[in-house]
Amino acid sequence: MKKYVVIGGQYDYKYIGQSNTLRGAKWIATHNVELWDNWQGLVKPRIYLASDVRLINNGYFIYPVPKLFSEPIQDFQFKRA
Repeated sequence: MKKYVVIGGQYDYKYIGQSNTLRGAKWIATHNVELWDNWQGLVKPRIYLASDVRLINNGYFIYPVPKLFSEPIQDFQFKRA
């Protein structure tokens, strides 16, 4: 597994990608901006360290989700003017 993991999603975790560098993870997050409903607007996915992520098997896919109480190292939020 690489050093940084990009995870998005509003109601459920959505695996976006992973990178060895923070710059690469920021690029992945910037190019995968999500439009959330309920007037929340555009939101970039969050970047986690690979050590703060665990793999989940839901019966169909194996995908990474953040561990309990883990904080993203990079959290982007677009501010509304």
